[in-house]
Amino acid sequence: MREWTRNTIGSCEPCGKVNYASRKAARRAGRDFHPGQHIAAYACPSGPFWHLGNLTPGVICGRVSRGQAYKRAS
Repeated sequence: MREWTRNTIGSCEPCGKVNYASRKAARRAGRDFHPGQHIAAYACPSGPFWHLGNLTPGVICGRVSRGQAYKRAS
């Protein structure tokens, strides 16, 4: 088994992203496969899995918090 597939659980049909079983597994994959990049793990809105995504420039620079940048409309 290839190293990058060890903690994946297929792909998410609605999102089209790789599924990770836990936040810890997603964060580890982000560090291992995207070193030096600003990658964040987040819970899938369509299921019980976790995905990886990029942080916005505002969050990286510290102008806004992650919560403010990704606030969803209610």
